[in-house]
Amino acid sequence: ALVKDMLEYFNIDEISEKKQLLSLSTIIDNETSLWQKSILPHRAVVSHDNLHDIMIKPVQFGLLVNNILGNAIKFSSHERTPYVIIKSKMVEEKKVDGTMQTLSRRYCRISVQDNGVGFNNRYKDYIFGFYNRLDREREGTGMGLAICKKIAENHDGFIVATGEENNGAQLDIYIPA
Repeated sequence: ALVKDMLEYFNIDEISEKKQLLSLSTIIDNETSLWQKSILPHRAVVSHDNLHDIMIKPVQFGLLVNNILGNAIKFSSHERTPYVIIKSKMVEEKKVDGTMQTLSRRYCRISVQDNGVGFNNRYKDYIFGFYNRLDREREGTGMGLAICKKIAENHDGFIVATGEENNGAQLDIYIPA
């Protein structure tokens, strides 16, 4: 798994594809269907509202969604039914440590919120690094969020995480609109 994740990370830039105007709902639905074998035993609920259409590289963005859904399922709490809620909104500002900051351009913010085990918010930047894992008890290589960060950057965007221990996490992916 580690070699596969490393190859994905280092080959992301080699994926030759042009940005296309695509429905986020379609990409989410496609990636959710790939996780059905994992979702069903956990009785996880993945839902989204009517998401925006945005200019994305479909293969790369599918990989981003796949990694985020994988984390939400892997780090679900055994004490409650796991849920993942995905929303999108056009924004011109972002929240950083409770303060609103104006962005230099308009973005589509894709928010992915779960009710899993969460994490201490002091690790909000650390989790995007290579091999950085907060929970060694669960499967994974520590590469998934590094891959997500690189894909967001390949779209001239960025990704922000917030979490609370035992109360879930939220990832906000900002892609230029």
